[in-house]
Formats: sequence, C-alpha cells, structure tokens
Amino acid sequence: MVYLASEYNKGVYIMTKSFLARVIMPILMIVFLSANIFPQDDNKPLSIGIEGGYFAPSDEDLKDLYGSGAFVFGGNIGYKIAQNWELISGVNFYSDKGKTTLTEETIELSLTHLRFGGYYHFNPAGLDPYVGLGLDVCWVSEVNPIRDFNDTSIGWFAGIGVETFFISDIKTALNVTYTDIKSEGDLGEISLGGFHFMFSLRMPIF
Repeated sequence: MVYLASEYNKGVYIMTKSFLARVIMPILMIVFLSANIFPQDDNKPLSIGIEGGYFAPSDEDLKDLYGSGAFVFGGNIGYKIAQNWELISGVNFYSDKGKTTLTEETIELSLTHLRFGGYYHFNPAGLDPYVGLGLDVCWVSEVNPIRDFNDTSIGWFAGIGVETFFISDIKTALNVTYTDIKSEGDLGEISLGGFHFMFSLRMPIF
C-alpha cells in the first residue's frame, strides 16, 4: 500500500464525529432504551439482521491517509445452537478517500470484513448482554496513483454488546467489536483491524 504523508481535510472528520456524537448516537440510544425489555418468546433459532455504525482503524498510517474512521454498514445471520449459545456470521463494508501530500492526488480505500464466531447470551429472553469471539476475513482494495493494491487476510475478532426485543420478535442491539488482522503491503505490515461501534436490528425467521 502507499504510505505517503497526508493532510486530509480534517474539518470533514470533525464534522462527521460531531454529527455522530450529537445526532446519530442519541437517536440510536433513544430507540434502544425505549425497546421492550420485558421477557418474550425467543424460540426461533435462525435470524437475519442489518447493522450500521462507525469503524475506527487502529493503524496509524491508515489514520494519516484516511482519517480516524468512517461510517460502515452491513448485515448478519445467526443460528442458535443452544439456549445461551449462538453462531453468527456478519459482513460490513468500509470505504473512504484521502489525498497524498506531495501531489494532492485522490486515493481510495475499501475494506470488507466478514466475521464468523460464537456468542454467549446471558439473558436471551430479556435485556441480554453478550460476548463473542471468532474469525475475521478482510478483503482490502486501495486505488492510488502509483499502484493499486488488493489483498485478503485472516485474523480474529472479539466483541461485547447488549441486545433486547424492540417490536414483537425484532431485536435491537448495541455492540463494540475489535478486530486484529494484518496485511503485507508494499512497505511492510499494516493493520486492517480496529474498533467497530455498531447498532443492529435482527428478526427471527423460524
């Protein structure tokens, strides 16, 4: 990957963070806290969901080039294998642009994270804290003026969150997931992981 020093428009990220902190997150918190936290039936093992939130990369070179993070979106599918245990596979998509310092040319980075892991639910029928651990596969694509870069890497993730029923069988959740995954670029190893701060809605199928 290209590691040229970058002076990306910091004002855009300040505005993005401010919008996230002042508008989006309060709305999500209101939706979550207003959910029905009383016990309900949770006997449908298969579920699908949508998710969205904010990805903050851990690699300093990526931060220099693309800023401190951006919005992500995706989906997931889960299957309960026991009362408190669930297997979940999910995918989310990250894309952002930056500029090189020397030539002011645009560069673009795309990350696709596919995770598969096991989750333990402490209270599946009500307000439900949970923890999870598993594998993460990341496809990275960078478009830059020197040479495009594409790679696939495998790492791990760990996450915590809390979930509850929202409307009827629909569940809403807030979670934080950390991914640790490396890729070998033109100038050495780079981390493709970081923190995902996510909000999701899930609906049992059967």
